[in-house]
Amino acid sequence: MSANQIAVHPLKNKLLWSLSIVLLVGGLITNYALPTVPWLVRFLSWIIIAAAVFTLFINTIQGKRFWNFAKLARNELRKVVWPTRAETTQSTVFVGVMVVILALFLWGVDTFWAWLITLITV
Repeated sequence: MSANQIAVHPLKNKLLWSLSIVLLVGGLITNYALPTVPWLVRFLSWIIIAAAVFTLFINTIQGKRFWNFAKLARNELRKVVWPTRAETTQSTVFVGVMVVILALFLWGVDTFWAWLITLITV
């Protein structure tokens, strides 16, 4: 399904977003209005609310576009050729050595300019 084929009735889309907001606000209000409820019960209720909101979101226009994008991104990620451990180690050592060399060079330039400025001003 391409992005152009995503079809959700606008009224249904608004209804799903409204229900998502109502669930989130209701969860927040309930969470703060009932502080005596054990934290485990409140935590599990938030997991259930999050699952319900995610289900509602996935059925909206934006949710369908997001899900389509996520699937395409996952497919592209599977095509990536990851470096081997040896290549990663070699690259890391090279970057570390270059950072040290550049730091020493910049320290030398800074020292030279500080010496030159001191020589001129004193």
